[in-house]
Amino acid sequence: MENKPKFQVPERNPATHAIHRREVFWQITFPLIIALLLILGLVGVVIFAGFQGLGEVSRWADVSLIWLLLPALVVVLVMLLMLSGVVYLITRLLAIPRLCAVGTRFLLSRSGAGEIHLGQACRAYSQAA
Repeated sequence: MENKPKFQVPERNPATHAIHRREVFWQITFPLIIALLLILGLVGVVIFAGFQGLGEVSRWADVSLIWLLLPALVVVLVMLLMLSGVVYLITRLLAIPRLCAVGTRFLLSRSGAGEIHLGQACRAYSQAA
């Protein structure tokens, strides 16, 4: 019995492979190198300013802290938006405003608050729904 591979990878087209490699360099590698150089440059400026006494070290520390906190703040903002969306969808799916109106009607009828307050509460919940 022969052990032939079930699938053989075809040979690459040299022209398209060269174009792909060039695009990978300019679209991925080059921007990463530029970003790395910018970050290293900023680190160098902060270190130079701290050791030379050209600026207040506390100010540079505050700037660094802001840059460290920004990614976390963005992540928390995205999570807050997602949580708000889930709460809104669950509220719509479970018809919570309608259930709140029923509960309000029950509580107001037991407390003897009167029909005026009951009507206002029901109108407020029906407008929200």
